[in-house]
Amino acid sequence: MRLQTALSARLRVAESYQYCKQEAEDGCRAMLLCRATMGAPFMTGTTHQQQRTPPENPRTPGLPHDSIFAESGVARSGAQIHNEYVVFAAEACYPE
Repeated sequence: MRLQTALSARLRVAESYQYCKQEAEDGCRAMLLCRATMGAPFMTGTTHQQQRTPPENPRTPGLPHDSIFAESGVARSGAQIHNEYVVFAAEACYPE
C-alpha cells in the first residue's frame, strides 16, 4: 500500500513545528511522533517537491528506492539545513 502523498519526517520537534497548521482558536497545533523505516533510501542532492513515488533503484531494476534522504549541508547544493526523511509506503511509518 502506498501513501497518497509522501510523509516527510524530521528528527527534531522544532523542525516539524513549522509545518503544523494552527486549526484551533486556542492556538494549539497537532503533531505525530512516529518511527519511520527507510529501507533502501535514495540519497538526494536536489529537491523532490510533489514527488509521489521514490526514484528507480539501479541495484534492483524495475523497483524503486524505499525512501528519500536529504542530508543537511549536502542536499539543495549544500543549502539543506536539517536532515529530511521521506517515506512513501504507509507501512514504513508507525506512531510511537
